[in-house]
Amino acid sequence: MILLSFIPTAAVTAYRQGIDVAMWVNYVTEKLYANNSFIQAAYSDDEFVKEGKYVILPQAGSDPKVTKNREVFPAPISRRADSTLNYMLNAYRTDPTHITAAETYEASYNKMDSVLGGHINALTNEVAIDLIVMWGTDLPQANILLTTGVNTSLLSNVQTGARKVFRYQDLKLAQRKMNEDDVPENDRFCVITANHLDELVNSFSDNQYALFSQGYNAATGSIGALFGFTFYQRSSVATMTVAGGDVIVKPYGAAKEAADRDATVCFQKDAVTKALGTVDVFEDLRVASMYGDIYSAELYMGGRRRRADNKGVYFITSALGV
Repeated sequence: MILLSFIPTAAVTAYRQGIDVAMWVNYVTEKLYANNSFIQAAYSDDEFVKEGKYVILPQAGSDPKVTKNREVFPAPISRRADSTLNYMLNAYRTDPTHITAAETYEASYNKMDSVLGGHINALTNEVAIDLIVMWGTDLPQANILLTTGVNTSLLSNVQTGARKVFRYQDLKLAQRKMNEDDVPENDRFCVITANHLDELVNSFSDNQYALFSQGYNAATGSIGALFGFTFYQRSSVATMTVAGGDVIVKPYGAAKEAADRDATVCFQKDAVTKALGTVDVFEDLRVASMYGDIYSAELYMGGRRRRADNKGVYFITSALGV
């Protein structure tokens, strides 16, 4: 046991000061966007977050009717019926980590990277996963596209069987769908899984690969660009399954199953939204029963599809092999 009375005065003072919570809150936000650049590509409802926990969005009513060469007067008078759209943010919290007094005094590692850094990496990764799930929940089947390539048995996690590989033609179909739906051609993005990216690149011609590579941008996190889409990569984007004959996004935290399918999401900026609420880091210093300090982190975030017609959001999922 290391007795407090034998610890140098400087070490005791540093131990009693604890962490700079404000610095850590900023660090959480920076990590969230640095590790998940695609979140910045979504429309932001941040300014409408209330009390750090929920969003109140003002919704403009219908535009006035236009009549050509009006001949009947007085014209009918109406009031615009404005409303609000409200949604709650989700609270994501890490399990507390215990650091003993001895570890605090003797540790040569950096506490930010080794302990709280681990909390924040886990927290921001889970938030990013769930945000995509929110964008895809209850998405109409017309917005879910299936891969069309040859069979592959190189699957993720616990998946078994075969799936059809992701080809550039599958991405081209997402572009065509957006064009047919009059979705704006600017600010289109694709968040693609590592497996799908490998399959997609293998389907490229030399010219397509050269064009794709020109979209690499280390500053924004973009790994490429093609067919009007700017690409971001994640090891996993979303998991799909079949329920009642429909292909749906599995809920956040659902267990992985053999019949699962990987999914990539394509979206236009104004079609999806994100809202960041309260971010906090907690510490409980010198807990007698624990002989040390306790740390945890919390983040509120939410998101949704912005358009009632669901246009501008398409999930491309691996079709079952035959």
